Amino acid sequence: AIFEKNGSTASPWATIDLTMPQPSVVQISPYTSSAIYLGVSPDGAVVTANDVAMTLHLFDAKTGAAIPTMLDGFADHVVDPAFSPDATLLAFSGNVSGYYPVEFYRSDLDVVDYDAATTSFSNLRTLVPLFSSAICFPSFSPDSKSLRSIVIAPG
Repeated sequence: AIFEKNGSTASPWATIDLTMPQPSVVQISPYTSSAIYLGVSPDGAVVTANDVAMTLHLFDAKTGAAIPTMLDGFADHVVDPAFSPDATLLAFSGNVSGYYPVEFYRSDLDVVDYDAATTSFSNLRTLVPLFSSAICFPSFSPDSKSLRSIVIAPG
C-alpha cells in the first residue's frame, strides 16, 4: 500500500499482512519516501518501488530494507514495475518523457531477467523502443508468456 499525505510529495509504502484476523501493518517505509508505484514479487518477498524522480529500487517487503541491484543505476526515467507471475522477469516503462505519473507522453517497454534466489536482475532489453506514445502499466498474463500494457497516444 502507498500512503499519501494531502499536499505533500512524501508517500511512504507499507506491507500489510492480510492473513491475520485483524490485518496489520508489518512495516512502513520512512515518511521521506516518495514512492508512486509498487511492483510486488509473486512470493511477496520483495517490492520494486518507483518514485517521483522516476527511479526504481528493490526492497525487502517485510523489513523495508533496500536491496542493492542494477535497478539502482538506471538513469533513463523508469516507472511502473511489474513482476511476471513465474518471477523470472520485471517489466517497466523506460526512457519516460513528460510528467509522471499521469502526464508522460513517450516511453519504451523494457524487461530485465529476475533471479529470486539471489534477488538480482540482469539482461536489460527493450521490447518496444521509444516512439510517439507512452507505454505504461505493463501486466503479464497468468502463464507469464505474454505482456500487455496501456498505450497512450499524444493529443
